[in-house]
Amino acid sequence: MSLELIKEEIKVNRVIADNTTQTIIQSDIIVPDTKPDVSRICLIDGEAKVKSTETLQDKMVINGYINYKILYTSDDENQSIKGINTYSDFNCTLDAPGARQDLKSTAVCDIEHIEYDILNGRKISVKTILSAKGKVFSEEVLDVVNDIEGSDNVQILRNSISLNSYIGTTETEFSLQENLEIPAGKPSITEVLRNDVKFSGVEYNIVDNDKVEVTGNLNISTLYVGDDERHGMELMEHEIPFKQTIELYGVNEDAICNISYSTDVCQFTVSEDSDGEARVLASEIPVNLSVSAYAKRAVSYVEDAYIPGSRVQIDKKEFDIESVVSENSSKINIKEVLNVAAEGVEISEIFNIMCKPVLIECRVYENKLTCEGILAADILYMTNSAEQPLSCSKQEIPFKSSIDIPGINPEMNPEVQTYIEHYNYSMVSPYELELRAVLDIDIKINERNSIPLITEVSESPAEDMRNSPSPSIILYFVQPGDTLWKVAKKYSSTIEDIISINNLNENEELYPGRQLIVKKKI
Repeated sequence: MSLELIKEEIKVNRVIADNTTQTIIQSDIIVPDTKPDVSRICLIDGEAKVKSTETLQDKMVINGYINYKILYTSDDENQSIKGINTYSDFNCTLDAPGARQDLKSTAVCDIEHIEYDILNGRKISVKTILSAKGKVFSEEVLDVVNDIEGSDNVQILRNSISLNSYIGTTETEFSLQENLEIPAGKPSITEVLRNDVKFSGVEYNIVDNDKVEVTGNLNISTLYVGDDERHGMELMEHEIPFKQTIELYGVNEDAICNISYSTDVCQFTVSEDSDGEARVLASEIPVNLSVSAYAKRAVSYVEDAYIPGSRVQIDKKEFDIESVVSENSSKINIKEVLNVAAEGVEISEIFNIMCKPVLIECRVYENKLTCEGILAADILYMTNSAEQPLSCSKQEIPFKSSIDIPGINPEMNPEVQTYIEHYNYSMVSPYELELRAVLDIDIKINERNSIPLITEVSESPAEDMRNSPSPSIILYFVQPGDTLWKVAKKYSSTIEDIISINNLNENEELYPGRQLIVKKKI
């Protein structure tokens, strides 16, 4: 009777390549005809968005765009403040060993630094340092052998591993449309200078088998010129809640989901209220939502096998797999007094503070993870200076956190993301403010393991069985690294026989030099 492998199919999403790159994007920004010439740049920043990714042989191509937001002082006699919102496409390539055209990939991009030069009143040259992180995946089905049938005397060495059984990924796009009303006490809109859209409080809930409900908020900050005697700048903030249900076959209450989200090109249009005043900002915000789900499973597999008195040929293939061994979260409280205004210039009003956490380094130690980074803050404020009424102070606040995570070690791979939970400020003096922020740190610790998967097994009679039909007894001296399995397999015996003959405990350790009596069958 031939041996038969009893297999279990397990779907995995294997990481083929994980790499980062840095590139420089050169762009020329042309001032729209409807706006006056540029005299001085008050603030220029941006957001990098990924539109698509493509995998090639050992390469990954990322296509995206940068949304530049510029506030500038015009060269007219009033030195009015104007805003430019424009887009510039980019593509970059990163090395991805093992990638091929049929594989899936994901990427995130971030702006590290922006430099600019005013070429003339109608043209701004911008150089952006962009970092890009990409991953290439292979959706595979593992045939895990968990038993061997066909012989009553087959000896099996079993092992187990905890891995992520991949359920699937689904994506959806939807649009949030909302009329944002100007709060009472603020003037109507003359001109919108800039809009900033951020996600907050994104959570998921598995509401039913095969369905994931994602909820969260979009926080919209709008800087505009008021339609009053001052024609000064005004800031208003709105929050739009959202709820989206996504179907994903195989998801149940035991599943763990990774949620990715982003916005695309947002549209904001000033419209009139019922009294005919420009007090409504009609918004249309496209949202891209991706849900990837997996289930943690302890998988038992056959690592080795033999049959006493027979020759067993086993073919194996090593398979590298990455599994999540720990998921943690932590918070960092930041409190810092910042010297904002230049010497001799006082702050008359803070308009807006734009904060962004930037991770610089994460290190894994035994049972501990350390994270270092900076909180980058752009502080937009009015001054008492007639020559420079609007100014922006760029600040960098360092932070460091040490998180205890039992069971991790330096061989493991951390995935760390930081978010701003909330922040606020208070004036300390005409030149200084105290910034307070709470950062959320989400930590996923991955471990790569190599497991030997049996692919084929065959049995044949041992050639020397004819010359030695009866078992012989030998005295074996234990060598370093020996186990009962190794000794039993070497002499075609069984673990049970060795334990019985030598009066051993099943969990007893073998030390080098110990004597064992073994019934040798080959």
